[in-house]
Amino acid sequence: MAIKKIVFFCGTPFTKRDYDRFGGEILKKNGFDVWFYDFSPILYPDLYNNCAYPDLYQPQNYFLFLSESEGLKSISELPPDSFAIIIFGFGPASFKIYRSLSKARIPYCPLTNSSLPEDEKQKSSEILSTVNRAIKKIFPLNIDTLKKILYRPQFAPLLGINRPDYCIAASETSFESSKAQYLVGNDTKIIWAHSQDYDIFLKNPSKDLKISG
Repeated sequence: MAIKKIVFFCGTPFTKRDYDRFGGEILKKNGFDVWFYDFSPILYPDLYNNCAYPDLYQPQNYFLFLSESEGLKSISELPPDSFAIIIFGFGPASFKIYRSLSKARIPYCPLTNSSLPEDEKQKSSEILSTVNRAIKKIFPLNIDTLKKILYRPQFAPLLGINRPDYCIAASETSFESSKAQYLVGNDTKIIWAHSQDYDIFLKNPSKDLKISG
C-alpha cells in the first residue's frame, strides 16, 4: 500500500528547528499528508513543564498530547496508509507508544541521525555503573526498577513490539551505539543520511572554510 500520511512522533517540545530538520515543507511539496505528534508531556514532563525554547512551533496538523490515553487513541486511529517516524528510543516511558504502533500495524522508522557516538571507555564505565545500581536496587525491588528491567530493548519482541521497518542513520559509529535503543533488527532497512549540521552548512557556506586532510 502506498504511503500517504507521514506522522512524526516527537519526544521533546516541538520547535521551528524540528520542523525544518524533519523536512516538513519538502514532504508536503511531494504530496504527503504530514502530521506531528508531540508526546513530550508524557515522556519528559519536567522538560515540558519548564520549557523555555524561544522557537516553539505549532504547524498545521500538530497535536500535543497531555495524556497518555489521548495519544494512544490517536495512534490506534491512524489509517493503514500511514508511516510513523519516531524520534525517541524504547523504554519504560515509551513502551505503550511502541506497543500501540505494533498493534495498529503501522510501519515505522526511528530517526537516529542526531545520535552521538559513545566512547568505548565511557560505555564500559556506564555498564559497570548500571550493574552496580541494579545490584543495590534488587532489595527491595520496587515497581520502577522492575519496569527498567522488563522494558529493556532486548525484551521488546517478547512484549509484542515489532522491529522498525526502516532506520535513518547518519554514521556507522553513532548508529552502532544507538541501534539497540531503537530496536533495529536484522530485517530493518537502513537509510543512510546526514545530520542537520550538514543542512545548516549548506544554507550558510563559509567562504573562509579551509579543509585539511
